[in-house]
Amino acid sequence: MIGPFFVECSEHFPNLVFVKIDVDEADELAADCGVSAMPTFQVFDPAKGDELESCKVEELVGASKDKLKELCGKYN
Repeated sequence: MIGPFFVECSEHFPNLVFVKIDVDEADELAADCGVSAMPTFQVFDPAKGDELESCKVEELVGASKDKLKELCGKYN
């Protein structure tokens, strides 16, 4: 299960901010972020712009622990 691993990553990579969104309760936000599958992990860089789409720098779709850890390591 990827949920507990997501929490582990948030503890292991302290330089990143981890946010979990319930797409059923925040469907407009999910649409604004372009989320079309679950789970979706997105990396944003606020220095890239003011809009969500313009500051999104990378996205990972799927529950691969190895790929999520690699993504976190890349931006930590």
